[in-house]
Formats: sequence, structure tokens, C-alpha cells
Amino acid sequence: MNKVTVIVYTLILVVLGILMFVIPFPYNSTEVYTEKEPYDTQEKYTEQEVEEACANQPYEYSAGFVREEFFPYPSSLLETEIKIKNLENEPGDFILKIYYFDENKHPEDDRHDYTEKDVDLESIAYLVALTPYESENVVVKTTARDRDADYTWQIFKITPPIIEKCETKLTDVEKSRTVTKYKEVNKTRIVTRFAPLVKQWLNY
Repeated sequence: MNKVTVIVYTLILVVLGILMFVIPFPYNSTEVYTEKEPYDTQEKYTEQEVEEACANQPYEYSAGFVREEFFPYPSSLLETEIKIKNLENEPGDFILKIYYFDENKHPEDDRHDYTEKDVDLESIAYLVALTPYESENVVVKTTARDRDADYTWQIFKITPPIIEKCETKLTDVEKSRTVTKYKEVNKTRIVTRFAPLVKQWLNY
């Protein structure tokens, strides 16, 4: 082998070395990467709502005896004075009745044992119209036909009007809504890289 041949082979080896180890060549590679993807989900939450509740209730009022008088025979007149006060901010009609008991038949000491059916005498019904917060003294006059009766004690009964009362309150209500969230997802893609041929082979 002469000198020229050696030189030629040497150059070839050098060129091949440069091609194999130095000059980068393109190649395709699979790359794994992370990406955030949106997704919809249902989320529960609590919200306060105003609720209104209405109900029919009797008027609030106050009442009490002011005066009780009994005029025996021959007048046989019972006269009772009751004070009634409307405690509502609305006008209303109150019905008042007086129930009389004959002490001879139903002693007052046992009053808690009696019911409405034990009443010996009752007045007519009085209609008392009251404006808001108004009070009025009502005189009830009743004639007793039983000469021998002793109507020394009595009770009164008031039937108040009905009023609709409403109240509002906050109530916790559980609801649901759709919200968008994100999650990390691994994906792959083909990318073009550059590397010498030897390095490419070693990576495979």
C-alpha cells in the first residue's frame, strides 16, 4: 500500500468520523409533555334565601273587669264594665259576652270546676270596634229574670278578630352549579431533533 492510498483511506476515515460523530442530522422523536385540559363538574354550594311564612292568628288584646254591680229584685239588673284594648296596629271588631253564675248553684270557690254549660245567665253579644291600639270601657247591662238568683260572680269572654301575620326569615338552601376545572394530562407529540448519527444510534 503506497502513501497515496494511505492518505486517501485516512481522509475517508476522517470524513466518515466527521459525518458520524460531528455533523448533526435531523431525526424524529416522540416527546411526552403535560397539558392542562378543562372539564366540567357539578359543585354544591349553600345560598341564603328569604322565606315568608303567613298564618291567621287572633288579634292580641288586653281586657279586665272595671266594675261589677248587681241590683237585686225588683230591678234585677246586672251591670258589668269591661275595659278592652286592641294591641294590634290594625282596626278590628271584638265580640264581648258576659257569663253569670248563681252563687247558690255554682259557688265561686269552685269556679275552676265549671264549664260553659254551667252558665246560669249570659248577656247578649256586644260588638266592640276598636282602632289600632285603642282602648274602650264597655258597660254590659243584663236583666236577671230569676228573682231568687244570686249573680254575684261572672266571667267574660272575648272573641277577637283574625289577622294575617307574616314573618320573613333567611333559610340556607343547598344548590348545585356547573364549574369548569382543569386537570393535568400527559400527551405525546413528534418533534424533530438534530444529533450526530452515532448519538442517534445509541439512543435507539
